[in-house]
Amino acid sequence: MTRRCNKCGSPIPDGINFCSKCGATTEQIIEKPFIENQEKKISHNNKKSQIQKPSFIKSNYGQKKPEIPKPDKSKKGIILVISILIIVIFASLIVFFFLSENDEDKLIGTWELESTKSNINGTISTNKGNGTIIVFKSDNTYKISFESYFIDGKYQPHTDKGTWKFEDGKLCFNTKSDDVATQFICYNYRFTNNDNKIILNEKYSSKDFSSEITMTYKKI
Repeated sequence: MTRRCNKCGSPIPDGINFCSKCGATTEQIIEKPFIENQEKKISHNNKKSQIQKPSFIKSNYGQKKPEIPKPDKSKKGIILVISILIIVIFASLIVFFFLSENDEDKLIGTWELESTKSNINGTISTNKGNGTIIVFKSDNTYKISFESYFIDGKYQPHTDKGTWKFEDGKLCFNTKSDDVATQFICYNYRFTNNDNKIILNEKYSSKDFSSEITMTYKKI
């Protein structure tokens, strides 16, 4: 069998201890053919190429970082608007509660009798106030001044006094008069015309008689 140099593959004659082409010594020369040695090298290189990185080792080089979702500004704006509306409504209710007048405050002052209407057994009669003035005071007293009141067969000025209060949703009067016995009477009422007018209604239990009194606020 012809020997060949293990480094360069050149044939080496018998009895020669070095390669005449590459200079390899006899210690570097083996008896196996060059082709067999080259096949081992090729096989070894193929095994190296088959070695792969473990599947769990991955490189992030060159990859984009995941984007963090940005908060939706439109939703923030809607929440802000709703919060402002709630605050405005709440503040308005507080102002209305503390600043709005109750019925007692509305009634206190000077009023002029505009008209009286009565219904007796279906017969309706309406009378003007004829200058009658009613003054409601904060101490729950009132005074009615009539310019023309029929007493003792003739019309003359007259004054009635008494007390007033709101009770069970009605405006009640306790009237004291020299010529009339003390009377306690309650009316249904409602304020109209921006609280500048009050209408009193009374319907007696007999259902045959009802009355309506209209008064207008008089600025002094």
